Amino acid sequence: STSHQKPDEFRKAIQVLDKRVDGLIVMAPQLDAGGTASILKTETPVVLLNTYTEGLSADVFNFDNFAGSKAVTEHLLGLGHRRIALSHGPQLSRDAQERARGYRDAMGAAGIADTSALEFQGGYTREAGYATAQEIAAADPRPTAIVAANDYSAMGAMSALRDLGISVPDEMAVTGFDGLPSGQYTVPPLTTVRVPIGEIGRRAVTRLAARLRGDDDGEPHQKHFVPVELVVRQS
Repeated sequence: STSHQKPDEFRKAIQVLDKRVDGLIVMAPQLDAGGTASILKTETPVVLLNTYTEGLSADVFNFDNFAGSKAVTEHLLGLGHRRIALSHGPQLSRDAQERARGYRDAMGAAGIADTSALEFQGGYTREAGYATAQEIAAADPRPTAIVAANDYSAMGAMSALRDLGISVPDEMAVTGFDGLPSGQYTVPPLTTVRVPIGEIGRRAVTRLAARLRGDDDGEPHQKHFVPVELVVRQS
């Protein structure tokens, strides 16, 4: 079932499924603590994906957005970049917030504590990445690299830089996040952070099955962070 990120539809879907299934795997990045807690009133075992609210009585599996963004920022720093721009994802997205936190942590460790002039509001679409890259290119002094919110944003940024006559990566490097298969076919191929979507699903199903079988021996609910992988290409 899908709710198309609409909280009311989400709750309806849970109500319909409750007591008709043995267990639930729920992806709920858009819900606040109260909204997420409301679905846990069911007696049906629940495993949550991409959920960041605290104090929930359920197992939670999240991608390690913080570590991935920190790693890709450290990669750019290691190449000699210092004016590294961040193209933000949606403001309310916890994934985007964690990626911003990883970027700031890496920059701070490199002695660049104030990144306010290097952070630009963007989004997860190609259109948002295109528009944000235009702003970044117009900045003075101009950044030499962009940490984009995701691969779509990075692809839009690369299109904008190409239209502006700015060479990637010679004049401005670009990185993405998510590891979309299409990223290896951009020109140049996109450096990104690969998110193991299949792995997080496998772990969630395995955990839920253990709960249903009673193999957990009363083990307390935990928050799990699934590792991501830096994929270095030519962008």
